Amino acid sequence: MSNSLNLIPGSGKEFRDKEYWDKFFKIRGNKAFEWYGQYENLCDILHKYIKLHEKILVVGCGNSKLSENMYDVGMKNIVNIDLSNVVIQQMSAKNRQRKEMEFLKMDMLQMDFEDSKFDAVIDKGTLDALMSDYTEKVNEDVNKMFSEIDRVLKVGGRYICISLAQEHILHKVLESFKEKGWFIRIHRIDEHDLDFHLPVFVFVFTKMKMTLANPILELKLDLNSEKFLRVNSVEEAQNRIKEYQHYGLTKFYISNKTIDTADDVFVYLYDSNNEKYPRFTIYIVDAPANANKVRMNGVFAVFVVPIGKEIEWLFSTKLGREELTSQAKYQRLAIVHLNRDHHYESLDAIISELSPKVMDLAPKGIPSSYKIPLLSMGPELDVRDVKYKGSSDISGEFFVEDVTPSDLSEPTRRLVFQNITPLIQTEIILKEEPRKGKKKNDKEKKVYSPNYGTFLEDFFAIILAQLYSVKLNQDQHLRILIVGLGGGVLAMYCKNWLKNVEIDAVEIDPKIVSVAKEWFGLKEDQSTRVYVEDGLKFINEAAKNNKKWDVVIIDINANDPTSELWGPTKEFLDQDLLKNCKSIVSDSGMFIMNLLCLSETIRKSVLEKLGSFWPHLYSNKLPKNRNEILFCSNLDKNSLFLKNSFTEKNDNLNSKDGHAMCLLNDVAGTFKEVNNNS
Repeated sequence: MSNSLNLIPGSGKEFRDKEYWDKFFKIRGNKAFEWYGQYENLCDILHKYIKLHEKILVVGCGNSKLSENMYDVGMKNIVNIDLSNVVIQQMSAKNRQRKEMEFLKMDMLQMDFEDSKFDAVIDKGTLDALMSDYTEKVNEDVNKMFSEIDRVLKVGGRYICISLAQEHILHKVLESFKEKGWFIRIHRIDEHDLDFHLPVFVFVFTKMKMTLANPILELKLDLNSEKFLRVNSVEEAQNRIKEYQHYGLTKFYISNKTIDTADDVFVYLYDSNNEKYPRFTIYIVDAPANANKVRMNGVFAVFVVPIGKEIEWLFSTKLGREELTSQAKYQRLAIVHLNRDHHYESLDAIISELSPKVMDLAPKGIPSSYKIPLLSMGPELDVRDVKYKGSSDISGEFFVEDVTPSDLSEPTRRLVFQNITPLIQTEIILKEEPRKGKKKNDKEKKVYSPNYGTFLEDFFAIILAQLYSVKLNQDQHLRILIVGLGGGVLAMYCKNWLKNVEIDAVEIDPKIVSVAKEWFGLKEDQSTRVYVEDGLKFINEAAKNNKKWDVVIIDINANDPTSELWGPTKEFLDQDLLKNCKSIVSDSGMFIMNLLCLSETIRKSVLEKLGSFWPHLYSNKLPKNRNEILFCSNLDKNSLFLKNSFTEKNDNLNSKDGHAMCLLNDVAGTFKEVNNNS
């Protein structure tokens, strides 16, 4: 048993050592070691690119049966080389009856063959073994390998490389042969037929008579499609391959264990009709360990989230999905997000389409005959009315939609950024506009406008509560700078709720400013000014010119759902930028940052940076809210904030409805101090 365990090296560099491979093959003997699949897994691809009569070189042949299988179906002209003398002796003896096939001890980095000798070179895991790390020596050896393969191949010859395509290998091989101007095709082997848990790829590089100025790069990764997908760049090819690798790793991870509560596990599934956005995003959530105390409904189920609901808390956040799994009472729940850019026939059609894939994500031990329960919302769904669609180079695609909830509660308006994972940038409750000269029973379509007299999100109430409470020039203008206007909702709340306020708002995207004015009621006047400019540049220029505000608010959306930092962007956390932020806040003022962060490590780093500039740092993070509002000041809590009640009349607060006043009162004292360096 111990010998078998020692067959795989403990250090990546050992893959490149001749001594390791001699030891490997002595221990293993004549038993074939099949890197990344056997002939049966590869034959369709090999026969597509190699004719029976052609001359074939197999580099790093090892004791694989691939060459003898190819020989037995008629490919007689095969030369195998390996750096291990042990394996060459073993394979020569084993294949003595295959008289036309050769086994030679030879270094592929310095081969003895004449130029243009072979029609095809096959590499099954050899590049992966050679490129075991990122060192300069390894890079030089890989360059020698590619140069030698180029030299011994005829024009029109194919280098067929079978690989796991680790990131550094993938980048190296694609960039190298793109630079050579070769025609590139990439296939994926069906991993269901392999003992391997990761997807295996077959790269076919064809040597051209003339170097292609813009090399052709085609992919055939979808096993259900016969078509090749032509991509425009190495980066695009890498991204598509990484998606399959992520899916393979996810399958392996969740099939062997209960998903850790700290992990957010998901996969994207695309189809050939729309390659821009995934057809399905599937989150996999396991019930908590103490769930065995509760009577469960079953082992595994699928919950399909209706289009439009995927951006709500229950489905868009990790905590929300955990809550949904607890309510569903299944040991594992696959939560499926649909994409509004795709068409779906029905729930039954969706589950029929998904069944083969979601079974890959089921807990270990579930039989293939298991009928997956389909869960979803009730038949009454929210009514969504898309009012406007747009796009820009800065924000990408976005849309404005009005949503009428199924429970007939107040309608809302949303500004949504259409990423792979859609993100609500802004949402506001709507109010019906009175129609002059119209009777109540008229069936004319209702007209709505934003209602800034009440709050849909605690996020706005948190900021407004603190701005009202702050002891800043109560009898003068409160000067506020908002960096990241977005839909303009925060600016309009400040304008509508606070008296004696002067607002400067900065937004980098002019198209988003237009949306804020047309759809969210943003109005510019003497007390509200909008600057279409890069917020970073604006802050740095303001610091340079010694400008000051009583309150500076950073409310920037990173617009990158793949990142653990959703807002602000990392540039706004730069040490020098934060220093300039402090310099533009008045001595008794306040700096506010809206932080959306999925990583506790990043969050702690942000708190440490802010704490290095501000003596007092306060945090307000309410349940069911991804936003954490950070308040920074030179003053302690008692010096900074007034003690008052929002239910009492105050001359500095515009009169609003009672429900909103109560909400402000509820959140006013909910922040806590997270550092005290004074």
